[in-house]
Amino acid sequence: MQISLVERSGTVSDAAKTYAREKAARLDKYFDRLVAVEVIFEQVSQHYEVEMIAMTDHRQNFVARETHEDALAAIDLVLDKIERQLVKHKEKLRNRKHPEV
Repeated sequence: MQISLVERSGTVSDAAKTYAREKAARLDKYFDRLVAVEVIFEQVSQHYEVEMIAMTDHRQNFVARETHEDALAAIDLVLDKIERQLVKHKEKLRNRKHPEV
């Protein structure tokens, strides 16, 4: 899985970038067919906007965006949203193949 980090405006600390890379690498355990994850940082005045895009092998994208004063907190909030989306998608795929009777 390829992980890319993008800074649109402002600067993000190396610690936040490393933290985002480590957390994004863990998304494989929620959905194993991820091809790439892109984390986009944007600093707006005193807030950080973090957007995460998870791309699968079937060209389906999962997108989450969160704003917070702390970059690490914004990363955690975005990861929670992406994890929920991936788990829900995986459950839909699983239930489609084996419907409950």
